[in-house]
Amino acid sequence: ISAKKVIIVNADKTMSDCQNLMLKSLEEPDEHLVYILLCSDTSKLLRTILSRVTELNFREYNDEQMRSILKQNGASDLDEDKISFLITFSSGIPGKALSLINDPDFMEEREHIFNLIMNIPKMGYTDLLYDEFNYFDKNRDKMDELLLLIIWTFGDIAAAIAVPDPENIKNSDK
Repeated sequence: ISAKKVIIVNADKTMSDCQNLMLKSLEEPDEHLVYILLCSDTSKLLRTILSRVTELNFREYNDEQMRSILKQNGASDLDEDKISFLITFSSGIPGKALSLINDPDFMEEREHIFNLIMNIPKMGYTDLLYDEFNYFDKNRDKMDELLLLIIWTFGDIAAAIAVPDPENIKNSDK
């Protein structure tokens, strides 16, 4: 439909042999193509790739800026602990935080993960393996998010045991 096509590549996850294959396209790009390479760590890219692209650095917003953006865009009815959690979970990226606020399932998923971890000592192996496998299978498109919630919850438990300081707890509302 469009005269131009945009190809977005997650370059962080591109192996060096695949990067070598991209070189030809970057050296002599088709006039109708625009390539956008996403990368959080440029040391993972070949120098030859870096020499053929224009680098744009994006910085995350600080907590104060995030809080302001969220409150201006529908988070004013959330309590401060939830806002703080969303700010931390979204890593200073307003779009991610706003999408989480507008995702009706996210807080339920967070609650499910929290309850799962808190109830593991009481669960039988069958319940844990079968029921939770089904839950994760059903939500496989959100696996990165769910695994991060698990890591954070275990991290909070470890932080609470090691140094009981609320500043170290990411899920402070829990």
